[in-house]
Amino acid sequence: MVGDSTEFWRQTVLETVLITALAHLHQDPPTVPCSHEEMIRQIDTMQQSHGNHVDIQLLGTSLHGLSIPLITIVHDGPVAAEDRPALLIVGGLDSTHPASSRFVMDIAKELAASDDCPILAERTVYLVPRANPDAYEWMRQSPVNRGTNARSIDEDRDREFDEDGPDDLNGDGVITRMRVFDPDKADRMEDPEESRLDKKPDPSKSERAEFYVTSEGIDNDGDGQLNEDPPGGVNLDMNFMHNYPYHDDLSGRWQLSEPESHALANFLLDHPRIITVMTYGIHDNLARKPSESGQNKSGVPNTLDAKDVDFYTTISDRYIEITGYAPAPTVGTDGSFHGWVYAQLGMPSFTTPGWNMPTKGKSKDKQAPADQPGNDAKADANSLTPSPVGDISMETLTELMEYAQSQGMQVDETRMSRLTVEMVENYSKMAGIEVRRIKTAEPAQATKTSKKEKSPWLEYIDEQRDGEGFVQWQWHDHPEYGRVQIGGWIPGYRMTPPEEEFDEVARKQAAFLVQLMDLYPRLELEDLQVKRLSRNIYEVEATLVNDGFMPAGTAMASKNRRSRPHVVRIGVDKESIVSGTPVHKTWTVPGSGGRNKYRWIIEHPDGEPIQVSVYSEKFGSLSQSHQTSELKEQGQ
Repeated sequence: MVGDSTEFWRQTVLETVLITALAHLHQDPPTVPCSHEEMIRQIDTMQQSHGNHVDIQLLGTSLHGLSIPLITIVHDGPVAAEDRPALLIVGGLDSTHPASSRFVMDIAKELAASDDCPILAERTVYLVPRANPDAYEWMRQSPVNRGTNARSIDEDRDREFDEDGPDDLNGDGVITRMRVFDPDKADRMEDPEESRLDKKPDPSKSERAEFYVTSEGIDNDGDGQLNEDPPGGVNLDMNFMHNYPYHDDLSGRWQLSEPESHALANFLLDHPRIITVMTYGIHDNLARKPSESGQNKSGVPNTLDAKDVDFYTTISDRYIEITGYAPAPTVGTDGSFHGWVYAQLGMPSFTTPGWNMPTKGKSKDKQAPADQPGNDAKADANSLTPSPVGDISMETLTELMEYAQSQGMQVDETRMSRLTVEMVENYSKMAGIEVRRIKTAEPAQATKTSKKEKSPWLEYIDEQRDGEGFVQWQWHDHPEYGRVQIGGWIPGYRMTPPEEEFDEVARKQAAFLVQLMDLYPRLELEDLQVKRLSRNIYEVEATLVNDGFMPAGTAMASKNRRSRPHVVRIGVDKESIVSGTPVHKTWTVPGSGGRNKYRWIIEHPDGEPIQVSVYSEKFGSLSQSHQTSELKEQGQ
């Protein structure tokens, strides 16, 4: 249960000691979220400035005892906060996206200050800016940032915990990548046209592999494996029930094994008036057009039910129109919070990184819906994520892993680490998966003197951010591998806007969320018609209408029936019903004027009113009554 505001502020008294106990001396990485203490101060300031709109409670506590604050924003309106349709916004599940927590805090400030927004008088907004506070405190004090909570795990099964993680060998405060020059394992070479990039060698051009790429570090425990047991922890965004990845160390011992994920799930279950959930994190189904992608063995959609794609697509179009951001790379959703909200609770669940590299004008014309042939090769070629397997993109590996798991195969990181390019190509062919590579081939008509297009991200940082974000490759003497090169992208950089753009991001996101809440279902009971068929016999018809855009119940909700239905009753005893069902259970009412009709023939005393009522867990109670005293028998 959510604690009251007194409990929240009592909790904060303990936190200075706890945070100090976690602290140790490391240089801050270039992109650093505010401390937990500072976040609490910002929440306190917001409440003091907008006290009539803002309430603060305690959602739960982390594994190390830090508070997980819950912000509730309620503007003055005719309906009590707990009875309004609500929106839940969650950030900070995974600290590998450092800015997501700040995005939610900034959105809270925007919404709290929006006095002239009519829809906020009809809705309640819940915000969890930092669902994984331990991870954020850890990343502020250590260059090793896995995004997990603080639980120690023996990942290499040697009865020692967290003893071999990445190491900041060059002392720059971040963990980047390492080029290891081993001819027996080498599968990459430096790109001759852009030294910051590497590529798969082309034997036809007499190119030779020079190195392989791995995470910066040493073999701390001398077991012959590199960085196989880093500090932490459970990835909270893999700890939920939908497609839960069993036997993966990062997913936890069992579903909702962690206090942070458990508190979040309990809150959702205890607040049935929440209509949609918005998650700011590493996944994207807004700038990236949503699509249906089949079902797993249990019959659950891997992404969306086909009948929900249309309204998701319309909302995605609104998001792209408002923000103008390009789609983020595809990331696996097994065990994710937003996947669980949709697939098992049947609620509309949206997720976005919140910001992406600005695209040039011509780039928008190239974007196409994700379900159109060739879209991945065209729209995503510039945002694919490198993987440890040659030039195979991480998106391909993720899709291949999800396919294997859907077929009942056990897939873990050890197996994935043994993959070669040839194995990926063969497995993908058998699974019908397109192999997407991080660098596409040059057009056949290109001349020998023509230069291929520069990496968009490198072009962006060179032109707009003075080259920051990428650590130039530098030689380093490694105690085990000899001369290596250390460099690459700073973790989290490509998810974090420049400081001067945070306000604009908050305004765009708040504007989208206001539109999203305006698209909520609006149920009305209409057209109650009563006909007198004979003495004390009546025909009754009623219509449940949804005047909002979104359906009152997704196709997934109708299928899994986890959410309670809209219950339509006629106000007579069961024995008085001649024809029709005493109670109609309706799991969905289509949006944009969708209508569900109900009909009964009843025995009822002449002159007595007839009432039809609706109870909806998410939308409350509706009723209409009809006087029968002046009705004439049909045909008279």
